[in-house]
Amino acid sequence: MPGTGIEDALAKAAALGTARAGEAELAHAATLLRTHIAALLPAAEAHVDGLWPGGAEWCPRRARLDAIRYSLGEQAPALTPLSAQVRLALLHRDCAWLLEHYGNARPENPRGGPVTRDHQARRVAAHPHRRAGESG
Repeated sequence: MPGTGIEDALAKAAALGTARAGEAELAHAATLLRTHIAALLPAAEAHVDGLWPGGAEWCPRRARLDAIRYSLGEQAPALTPLSAQVRLALLHRDCAWLLEHYGNARPENPRGGPVTRDHQARRVAAHPHRRAGESG
């Protein structure tokens, strides 16, 4: 049985984008990617909401997330096999971008993005009574 993880879904979508795939296969792959995108969006939204509105980082990320959210709303069936493959490729691109930028959201970094030394230093400075390995 094939894996259902996000990396597996991305690999399957990439393979289907270069092969002659059936309508059902393309639709299933698109549904998997939509599910993963919907799961990654809250961390991405939380991160962007924490940025300075109008800032150099906020503007492109806000626009990208708005475009991704809009594309999730496009649920109408594809009219041709080519349009189904194009839609799958766009979902693949969006999912891969979200995974790269926000895929590692976890308790010590709830807003996603890379955990950097600067992030860790700010966390330690804000909570000097905690040891480096403690969470919370």
